Amino acid sequence: FNPQAVTEDMRKGVQMTRGQVMTYDNRFVRGWFHAYSGGITAQAKEGLDYKEDEPPFTKSVKLQKNDYVPEDVRAWTAEYSAAELKGLLAKAGLNVGEITGVEITKRGPSERITQITVKGSQGEKAISGPEFRLAVDSTKMKSTLVEDLTFADGMLIISGTGYGHGVGLSQWDAFMLAKEGQSPTDIVATFFQGVKIRKIYD
Repeated sequence: FNPQAVTEDMRKGVQMTRGQVMTYDNRFVRGWFHAYSGGITAQAKEGLDYKEDEPPFTKSVKLQKNDYVPEDVRAWTAEYSAAELKGLLAKAGLNVGEITGVEITKRGPSERITQITVKGSQGEKAISGPEFRLAVDSTKMKSTLVEDLTFADGMLIISGTGYGHGVGLSQWDAFMLAKEGQSPTDIVATFFQGVKIRKIYD
């Protein structure tokens, strides 16, 4: 937490929503959020490889073009040498020897990668899209909303859009909606379904 970074708008936002909580069926919800959706959010099983039943309050929502998003978040490219990739994946417990191929083997409803197969000198293994992203540095492979993934000449090149897992509230899209005059309650309802905002303290 950096107190010097707190602006007057932030203080205003905190005061406007003070004591308010998001609930579904009178219970607190998992208020997932991420930096930028890439134009479409995902449900938990797709974006987070969530192992439990899909929560009833998540939804995938398409969003309008967002002119506030920084260019390096709107479109990004990540590059890895085969040796670098081997080391990163080994730390995550995935060992296939010398890497000879990487390919997308499954995509979810929002077109996010849900499974990647890595081939190597000791066989091949599948890993979920979210797990792969965390293994190879989630600040470099910014999301699983990937437009192109190519492994050739000992290099893996990934290009895509968005930043984060894509589930729940998209911060840059929430910023856009706020600039358009939507209230905090309206914004929350954009990203979560069937939720109610309750004020539980002053």
